[in-house]
Amino acid sequence: MQTVARPEEGNRVIAVPNGKIIYLDPQNSEDLQFAREAYGYAAAEKGWFRERDRLFVFSKALTLNSAKSKLRGETPPGILDVPMPARPAGPVSQHFLTMDDGTVMRWIRHPSVLPKSSQPHWRGHTALFELKGRNPDFVCYTSIPAFAVVDGADGKFRFLGPGGIRWIDYPNM
Repeated sequence: MQTVARPEEGNRVIAVPNGKIIYLDPQNSEDLQFAREAYGYAAAEKGWFRERDRLFVFSKALTLNSAKSKLRGETPPGILDVPMPARPAGPVSQHFLTMDDGTVMRWIRHPSVLPKSSQPHWRGHTALFELKGRNPDFVCYTSIPAFAVVDGADGKFRFLGPGGIRWIDYPNM
């Protein structure tokens, strides 16, 4: 199973009996981006996070003894080893809409519908949409992490999903 890991070059790495302690620099934009993308903003704020036998620590967030103790105990799963969620009631995917140019949008409600290589990247999305086009031929995915219910001025409730897909026409392949 694949794991997300920032290259250890340039970081101070300490091998301990239960794994490695990898020190990150909170002033380094690459270290901050790695922590936020792989483990979320809470990990960067907390100052440390663990994946399997590696403990990533922003300098001075933990003492060496505290860091060693964090590596004791059961190893947590890798971030891509999350078990599949239960199948939802109803269809695991369904046709959502067809655009004027023939592009089809499908709502995916369970990772079993995704290509096998993409299934490990499922993050318990509230909504994942697949778009399939014919001219040009393409497949793309977009997700909505959460919905917000908006009470419209006309008295109707609507669902708001932040995010979107941007299309860029490149001059060539």
